[in-house]
Amino acid sequence: ETYGLDNVTQYPDNAILSINGNTTESSSNDITVNRMIEIELNSVSSGPVRMSFVPDTDDIVDKLKSFADSYNRVIDIANDNADTERGAKKLLHEVQGIADRHQSALEAVGLGVDESGHMVPDDALLSQSVSNGSATELFSDISGFKEDIMGKTEDISLDPMSYVDKTVITYPNPARTFSNPYMPSMYSGMLYNYYV
Repeated sequence: ETYGLDNVTQYPDNAILSINGNTTESSSNDITVNRMIEIELNSVSSGPVRMSFVPDTDDIVDKLKSFADSYNRVIDIANDNADTERGAKKLLHEVQGIADRHQSALEAVGLGVDESGHMVPDDALLSQSVSNGSATELFSDISGFKEDIMGKTEDISLDPMSYVDKTVITYPNPARTFSNPYMPSMYSGMLYNYYV
């Protein structure tokens, strides 16, 4: 009573909202629609509010730059070992081949490829391609570039030993005629803390 904490000017109510004619209530002003969109209600509206989606250009550009950085790391790793290991030379050739095949599409969205095979992002062109949707097309499911890069990534992760110079020795039992039990576990015991 001394501090006036017992005086309630307005008791709390649930937030009442209508989305496309369907009225719902929420105990919070933060609501989730279709488990996909989070909305924060700030005030009561006097009329209908129209919402639309606008891509976060800066975030998408950052993700494209991150992709280019990852690609460049693979090129650097392969380059560092290409003189001494055939597997690294094979990796370098295959990854650069993908960039060469799709060079015009990459350059059109702002991901140029220099003489050394590294991707060089162009911020202005990347922002423009994100805004007009051409960057999305390059990384869509029907894109040849995405299919090639995903296929190569899958190859590397499924059989990383094909990019390493190695000698595998097995000792099958000549007295018995059954498939070698050691062959399926040829890579067992290998631990990876980073995937390409």
